[in-house]
Amino acid sequence: MSKIIQEITADGLHLPKALVEQFGWREGTKVMLEIHDRTVSIVPQELTAEDIAEIACIFLLEKVGDAAAIKKPQKKMINGLLMSFCHMLRKI
Repeated sequence: MSKIIQEITADGLHLPKALVEQFGWREGTKVMLEIHDRTVSIVPQELTAEDIAEIACIFLLEKVGDAAAIKKPQKKMINGLLMSFCHMLRKI
């Protein structure tokens, strides 16, 4: 368990970006605050099928890039195939 000390300001409580990125969370990630007595837990909101498809597309683009294809890539088709694949994943 790691501990950090943060000051509550007029704007509220701020969690450093580096801290939330340790959990794989990024801008747009939805989290739920669970409050028990004097303890607050922050947990990711349950993912929908669309959320999972979007995460998969981001992973493909960031980690695999244009090497991902469903059929033999052609010079003009690489980006189109990748976007088609991402679109298919979103329908799952």
